[in-house]
Amino acid sequence: MLENQSFEYETLCPLCNKIIKFKLDDNELEKNMKGDLAVLTLEPHGSPKHILTIYINKERIIKGSYPFLVDKSLGIGKRGLKYNHIVDATSDLTIEEGRNLGIEVIPYEVIINGDSSKNYPNEITPPEIMNMIVQNRKIEAKAISTEKFLETFKRIDYDRPIILNTISSQMNKTYKNAVKAKKVLAKENKALAERIHITDSNASGSILRTMAKNATEIDRKGKDLKEVLKYTDWLSHYHRTYFIVDDIEKIIGSNFLGRYSGFFGGGRGIKPLITCNSDGMGKVEPCKNVRTFKDGITEIGRMIKQDFLKRDFEGTIFHAMSEDNAYKLLEYLNIMFKVDKNDFTIEACCSTLIVNSGPGILGLSIYPKIKI
Repeated sequence: MLENQSFEYETLCPLCNKIIKFKLDDNELEKNMKGDLAVLTLEPHGSPKHILTIYINKERIIKGSYPFLVDKSLGIGKRGLKYNHIVDATSDLTIEEGRNLGIEVIPYEVIINGDSSKNYPNEITPPEIMNMIVQNRKIEAKAISTEKFLETFKRIDYDRPIILNTISSQMNKTYKNAVKAKKVLAKENKALAERIHITDSNASGSILRTMAKNATEIDRKGKDLKEVLKYTDWLSHYHRTYFIVDDIEKIIGSNFLGRYSGFFGGGRGIKPLITCNSDGMGKVEPCKNVRTFKDGITEIGRMIKQDFLKRDFEGTIFHAMSEDNAYKLLEYLNIMFKVDKNDFTIEACCSTLIVNSGPGILGLSIYPKIKI
């Protein structure tokens, strides 16, 4: 039993980029333990108001900080937009955040323990998904159906072009189902089908979210449809993602990584390093097995030198229960590549990757710096 002591903790809020401090004694830490991690929810802060769900291990180390929006009333909505913008929920935009930005967010279904299902993000949040995974509950993410795309296309049609950005077609069937819905519409409403423009982001999470947000920004600047689509196409081909996974068993059983189980081998303590979009066409593949996160960070640096030779880049560092390593990765990028730390955000790993890879993820999504 731990001697009851009080400690002051601090963490960087991924949403407002501010250091948040709080005190917690060991009795409270023990009381909030779920498995090997304590789960705490802090008081709302910032503008718009949001809360943080914090995960702390028994050694009093913060392993993750996950923001959740409380004040949902702010935003400019569709004002200034000439086009309809849609993104799927693997972007980890909530319905309210999307509405505030003028973006329609299409939810996907999460299957729990093979029987019950919940609508993400309406009925289940990223912290709740993480809690279930920590408790070893089986979680599966389903692709968005053709029927759901048909319903959405018809509902938001106001004789304007529709711009849809989706999760990589290499990760699930969402993109293919969206294309199928467009083909179905072409038979019953050709004019509507011709207004639909679908981009396979070759990604999920932060890249997909960046694509959707910047598409609305370009739209609000008065650019024509070709300029918006030129940007989404550019980002889909020129971003790169590298991530290290701690749980081999989880990815062997996952939907889009399980086919590489032979590569991972059976060695204990192995951490696969996986790349996404290495060919600019969405390819997802393991490239090396490493023993430690430090080795993985060094290998990521080698690949960045190869992929971004003499080019400035920016992006997102993401993690699941590996916040300390996320800051080490940022320091590494600052030292090795002289990056401006303000060009990077550190945030919780996207829901889709957590479902397929489990906790203990550390990764980086980057793309060349350009002016929007």
